[in-house]
Amino acid sequence: MSLPASPTSSESRRCSLGKSRALMVGDSLSSDMEGARNAGVDACWYNPKGKTAPPDLLAPTGPIRYEIRELMELAEILAAA
Repeated sequence: MSLPASPTSSESRRCSLGKSRALMVGDSLSSDMEGARNAGVDACWYNPKGKTAPPDLLAPTGPIRYEIRELMELAEILAAA
């Protein structure tokens, strides 16, 4: 399986959506949630097993603003944005 290429900095600049409107959605604390922190964007952690996140990844100081157990919950978050 191949993964999509990461956007270059010039591609990222073309995106008119600012960081305040971006949301990283993922299931990995080490790559997805840390990636959101590094990018300076909010994150939604897909956590179907109900694991406990390290406190430094949780809001208000960490990137995780939302936690979902089922993917359908993401629709509610996006609709409220």
